[in-house]
Amino acid sequence: VYCSPYSRRVTGLSLPSLSLRGPLTSLSSLDQLRLLDLHDNRLNGTVSPLTNCTNLRLVYLAGNDISGEIPKEISSLKRMIRLDLSDNNIRGVIPREILGLTWILTIRLQDNELTGRIPDFSQVGSLLELNVSYNELHGKVTDGVVKKFGDLSFSGNEGLCGSDPLPDCTYTNDPESSDTDKIVPSNPTSLPHSPVIAGDPKIHHHRGLSSGAIAAVIGGGVAVIVLASFGFAFCCGRSDRGGGSKSASLESG
Repeated sequence: VYCSPYSRRVTGLSLPSLSLRGPLTSLSSLDQLRLLDLHDNRLNGTVSPLTNCTNLRLVYLAGNDISGEIPKEISSLKRMIRLDLSDNNIRGVIPREILGLTWILTIRLQDNELTGRIPDFSQVGSLLELNVSYNELHGKVTDGVVKKFGDLSFSGNEGLCGSDPLPDCTYTNDPESSDTDKIVPSNPTSLPHSPVIAGDPKIHHHRGLSSGAIAAVIGGGVAVIVLASFGFAFCCGRSDRGGGSKSASLESG
């Protein structure tokens, strides 16, 4: 837990691989949070509560059980630099509002269940790394996006097409303009749908709850709430002890 020595507010949480459970709801009050690293836990719910944390810069939530959709309000996180939501159960489309993250360097959305078209990420000049592989995306990938990020960033989406090395598109009707108009690769066996077959390199590591874990969920569902409360108390407590050791803080850069 990292705290600001000036505001006595939580500025960072780094608790990866601790089997933490529960939603992210309680973190929405941490409006000074800059770093959130909770990768490889058992967190669930959606990422929507994080849109209130407008100072967030680094988010690492890979390898959890997060579901729902990426909210359009993600555009409110103007200071975001790295966003990693890979290996979860996130559905729906990638909202165009994500293009409003003008300082973003890394976006990792691979190994989810995302559908629809890929926004033109070539418009985000700061973006250096993009990975949307192994989802259920379809439609044409613009030449600029393929050139900038490489074809491996889009592998495992059987419905995608575009410039080489992606399959050619047979026609270019916007799939969102009509229920019958879809952009599909010239390969007739490739549909805007990505089934998992034997030998498919896509392996979701989503960890659904077993019957033996139900009791643990009941007691662990409030883990993040307790965590946030502890962080707040931890910062305030350390600051109240005048002359004590300073609490750690994140660098503004």
